[in-house]
Amino acid sequence: MIINFEEYRKHLIRKECANSTIAGYKTTLGQLERFAVANGYTELSFELMLNYKRYMMDDMKYKDSTVNHKIISFSSYFNFLELTRCDFKASDYKVKRVKVQNTNEREYLVQEEYDALMTCCMHNETRVLMKLIAHTGLRITEAVNLTRNRILPNQIRITNKGKTRTIGMPVWLKTELNVFFEGRGPDEKLFSFSQTTYRNRMNQAGVIAGISLDKVKPHGFRHFFAKSFLEKNGGEGAIAKLQRILGHSDVSTTMIYLQYNNSEIAEFMMAG
Repeated sequence: MIINFEEYRKHLIRKECANSTIAGYKTTLGQLERFAVANGYTELSFELMLNYKRYMMDDMKYKDSTVNHKIISFSSYFNFLELTRCDFKASDYKVKRVKVQNTNEREYLVQEEYDALMTCCMHNETRVLMKLIAHTGLRITEAVNLTRNRILPNQIRITNKGKTRTIGMPVWLKTELNVFFEGRGPDEKLFSFSQTTYRNRMNQAGVIAGISLDKVKPHGFRHFFAKSFLEKNGGEGAIAKLQRILGHSDVSTTMIYLQYNNSEIAEFMMAG
């Protein structure tokens, strides 16, 4: 067996990855394992990874985005091996992602990249901050200045530029915030460090995961939230709701912010 998924599964569970994320890694790594066995490979190697990349592109005819998502998953696994094996160097096995032609659309994080960042982030508090932005759409300035008394039952109350808005929050995220920041006073900030520190730590996770640093900036997680919101809440009024959540005074700002997703927005607006 080339890939020991059981140990990696335990690692993903410790990182609190979702069951669907773990299942996705299992499927992707299982596909690589079967290719390796079928082609006579008995251990991981750069040659194996390069040939599997060519197989995905030339034989399986996967889309470039699908190939890149799988390469990101492999990179996360290699990072795990480097952490647990003194004789393993992840960079010796990583292949480059496929270059995608620039379409002048805004780049944004996709689910596989978000999952990889959660796995590769070495700082728990930074990981919590990334989750907070990715699942509420907060600006980083709003997130790092958040105090305990702004956390309501399943909601967050934000005041920015003299305007107050209330944002819904998943139950699991409220629970995680309460556990992580237990002991903080009502007027104490939840997050301890500066924006610069968190940005640097996000970049570190991006480098480890092999993800473009343009996507790993705080607004990349805000984009991730916006796209996820539209996918789950499409239909008439979705853009107006998103505008209120993001705190935009003009809906045109929301449309510009989501420029990368124009075709999807058109579908959502027409849905009945």
